[in-house]
Amino acid sequence: MNTRFPSVLEDHAGSIGHYGDPQGKYALRACLSDYLRHSRGVVCLPEQIVIGSGISYSMGILAKLFRDRRRIGFEEPGFAPVREQWIQNGFEVIPISVNDRGLSLAELNESGADIVYRG
Repeated sequence: MNTRFPSVLEDHAGSIGHYGDPQGKYALRACLSDYLRHSRGVVCLPEQIVIGSGISYSMGILAKLFRDRRRIGFEEPGFAPVREQWIQNGFEVIPISVNDRGLSLAELNESGADIVYRG
């Protein structure tokens, strides 16, 4: 019996094995942007979103992107492995408490944090 590769492989042979957008597929980032706006009230563009493969890898990317800002407000309690990633990358982690309305904005404003992480 003579079988051929499915036409899908033939039709896309030029793109198989090539790297995609280093920030992640644009269509996915556009969907995430819409989701964040509607579900979390976060207004951002797809160009501001970076897709990573796992939390450690993603935190490493963010640490490089924010290397000129060294003080990070971090929700307390927070996810300890992420806290450790920031510390290992030389950031000063400033704990910010969480209440029934979310991250304490008063504490965040008084903290002197340059950026904030909320998991």
